[in-house]
Amino acid sequence: MRAAPPQPAAVMILTLHNFPNLLDRLGRQGTDRLLHRVAQELQEIMRERGVAANLTDHEFLLMFQPDAPQEEAGAWAARLLARLNGTLDLDGQAVQVSFRLGYALHPEDGRTPADLLRHADLALKHACAGDGSVRRFEAVMAADVERRLRLEECLQRALATGTLSVHYQPVVAVPQREIRSLEALLRWQDPLLGTVSPAEFIPVAETSGLIDKLGTFVLREALCQAVRWNAGCAVPLSVNVNVSVTQFSSGTFPDVVRDALNRTGADPRWLTLEVTEAVAAQDLPSVTRQLHTLKALGVRIALDDFGTGYSSLAVLSQLPIDFLKLDRLFVQGVHLDARRQVLLRSVVQLGLELGFVVVAEGVELPEELSFVQACGCAHVQGFLLSRPQPPQQLNLNAPHP
Repeated sequence: MRAAPPQPAAVMILTLHNFPNLLDRLGRQGTDRLLHRVAQELQEIMRERGVAANLTDHEFLLMFQPDAPQEEAGAWAARLLARLNGTLDLDGQAVQVSFRLGYALHPEDGRTPADLLRHADLALKHACAGDGSVRRFEAVMAADVERRLRLEECLQRALATGTLSVHYQPVVAVPQREIRSLEALLRWQDPLLGTVSPAEFIPVAETSGLIDKLGTFVLREALCQAVRWNAGCAVPLSVNVNVSVTQFSSGTFPDVVRDALNRTGADPRWLTLEVTEAVAAQDLPSVTRQLHTLKALGVRIALDDFGTGYSSLAVLSQLPIDFLKLDRLFVQGVHLDARRQVLLRSVVQLGLELGFVVVAEGVELPEELSFVQACGCAHVQGFLLSRPQPPQQLNLNAPHP
């Protein structure tokens, strides 16, 4: 006798989107009333199709019994969200609510309750991170998690064994055709994983708590390199080191920099710290205080990727910056776009009038370099001049385009 085929079922996790904002607005009591209303609605909806239960304070577990092909579960989930999303009257107060949902199907996406729950949660994370409100589990989601865990494990080992390296990309003063500073960029060549892109391992470092250690490693390594370079240079060279949001979050970053300067014996004037508008926007008063402390040490400050944030002009008026680094989006193809030419000219002029050294990033074509120079921007960085390289491969005395 043949065994009966597994009973189809869908495990769904539903979450109230932007719950922290609602908690701030409504308070705990108001939010509890809202969640109670949602729970009542779910009990009514699920009465004949499955069960609903609280999973966390703002997440609900739904067990749905589809009676049609696989696609029916996703369509039903979309209808559920359409019913729940919108404006809800809470004791006379209009509250806008929206939900996200991730689900996994039995037996295709898992055969045990633990697997189905874990896979539904992975699907929910993708629903919250992307544009879609409903996501079904896909095998690639589990592979992504395994990859991130492997990266975190190998990154910890790389920090412990010293297999990370720092490459440097010059910032060139065009009129003199001289290198004045070099941006320190972390590189990772792992014996097991091969070359790992910063675009992949930096987010892993940020979510795993390793970013502070990576930042300190780059800072010390760059300062040691600056000491070596300046021992034989007539014109002082500085190193540019990028700073992440989390490095500022504890409020002790100036102490980390002071310690690195003391350990390496580097002149503070040889160090430029690069912060982005996104970093400053996290906590502008705290970041500004720390930057003033760093300036008092003799360190210089660059605002990196300028023009990609939401509060550019406000940040310019508050941060104690020395260098304004224009995002590559200003530069790429500027010789072909009349509007971008007007914008680039205006931003360069603004930076110069505010007393900043303006640096154009992402210069890759001779035509871009010519236009940047014509705008009055004397400092450039990009592949046209030099790609990031290990320090031993850089020729600091060779003239540049």
